[in-house]
Amino acid sequence: MKKAKEQIKKAQAKAEQKAKEANAKMKEKIAEAKKEAKKAKAEAEKKVDKAKAKVKSEAKKTKAKAKSKKAKAKKK
Repeated sequence: MKKAKEQIKKAQAKAEQKAKEANAKMKEKIAEAKKEAKKAKAEAEKKVDKAKAKVKSEAKKTKAKAKSKKAKAKKK
């Protein structure tokens, strides 16, 4: 009986240790995934900002061309 109780205690301790290790690994993977997501978000935001700047630049060029054409038309 005593031997069986010891075996149960050992098995429980082993199971608890494995659970702790699995939990630690899981937390590590979650942290890594969060890091990757943050990095991907930053890259996406950078691309969006770049696209916005390009659109703004194109709009300025178009506006300038329109002004120029309007001025030329007035001169004629």
